[in-house]
Amino acid sequence: MGLLHIPRVALSCARGYYLRRTSEEASINLLGIGPSNAHVYNGRCGLVDIDGFGHMNNASYLVHAELARWEMSAANGSLGANISEQCAFLVAGAAVRYRREIGPLFRKFQIKTFVGGLDNRNLWVYHTFHYPECDGDKQSKVLAQILVQAVVAQNRKVLEPEAYLKEICGIDADEIDKLKNSHENDLMMQKRSRFEELEEALRASAAADDKRVT
Repeated sequence: MGLLHIPRVALSCARGYYLRRTSEEASINLLGIGPSNAHVYNGRCGLVDIDGFGHMNNASYLVHAELARWEMSAANGSLGANISEQCAFLVAGAAVRYRREIGPLFRKFQIKTFVGGLDNRNLWVYHTFHYPECDGDKQSKVLAQILVQAVVAQNRKVLEPEAYLKEICGIDADEIDKLKNSHENDLMMQKRSRFEELEEALRASAAADDKRVT
């Protein structure tokens, strides 16, 4: 697995760094912060992604979402900041909804990725999969959705997300306020709420299973 995954991560980071070096936009540091600054990852349903039905395997959606986050973090500078400050971006949970298959083999697709919200502990990252625009046609409807609950750790301590974005990533306080307020009446709050309910139910189920083992 590592023999395939590590080179794919390295390639995604290289693409992100290239985008950062060639961008003339001062707003590159805001890439992926809020829906209006969504990062677009271009992927392809490859030989390692395909299943027996000729479509992208369910697990590959999570792999490409991770590659999209690596590319985005290299492009907006957060990857370099994390390395410099010895921080780690850690996925605490993820919810996936598959709506339409991606295929056949070598079919191109895109992933839009952005940080859609934050609370006292978590960053909430939202991915949507689409087919790209083609011959003037509009971008396709959503193929899949992934909501990621993530934390950032430094010296084995979880950082408060607002302080992390401001002090380590250098995001302006006004932009963070816009991010915090943009989802209050938005579907993002509903997604977070349902996710937390599911997490609570899974936690209780795991605790019950642990008791049976012991």
